[in-house]
Amino acid sequence: MRLVFFGLLALNLLVLGWTLLSPADEPAAVVRAAPDVAPAGQSLTLIAEMDSDVQAALQKTQKPAPDSSEAVCTLVGPFVDSDRGAIVRERLRALGAESNLQSLEIHAGESYWVYNPPEPSQQEALRRLHELQAKQIDSYLIPGGELANGISFGVFTQKPLAEQRMAEMRRLGYDAKMLAKPRIQKELWLVLGPGQAARIGDEVWSNLLPPDAKQEIRQNLCSAVASSDKFL
Repeated sequence: MRLVFFGLLALNLLVLGWTLLSPADEPAAVVRAAPDVAPAGQSLTLIAEMDSDVQAALQKTQKPAPDSSEAVCTLVGPFVDSDRGAIVRERLRALGAESNLQSLEIHAGESYWVYNPPEPSQQEALRRLHELQAKQIDSYLIPGGELANGISFGVFTQKPLAEQRMAEMRRLGYDAKMLAKPRIQKELWLVLGPGQAARIGDEVWSNLLPPDAKQEIRQNLCSAVASSDKFL
């Protein structure tokens, strides 16, 4: 009996020691599903679900603003000849402002062309011209261009005079018409680069360009002047 008692005691001690020394089981991880909705007070909206005006405003704010700054040149003129322009250029240079004398194309208004519509052939146009000249009507044949084989009754710089001429030819039985075309002329101007004109005070400009000199000061994009584009 004593052996059985000690055997059971030893077995209990072994079980107790194994229980105390073995690592405890790790708790199982708890997996929770993410909430289907945003926290209270917030909401998610797809761009496709937005109002069209809101979409346009959003896209506009996302695009970088284009750089619209362009260099502006100052133009002084016109000058009747290069000698007078050179004198003003040297005076500006003495005051610390550089400039170049350039021949530029200037839009000088409109020209009004009064004409008889083109005939089907040059032979018929010549016949019409002889008819007009026989009546002592000032006219000439248009040899080429968009009005080739037409008859010109004159080119006028003033619209009322052109309208008067057109009405006169219509009273004589001709189908006179009027075409307005831009009138371009070459002029000499001094061109000052960006910031150069700011070196000259208003009083100095008055001395350089007296009222009776018929010169003026304009501004235009430097890119237009460099490419010899027309300016107003």
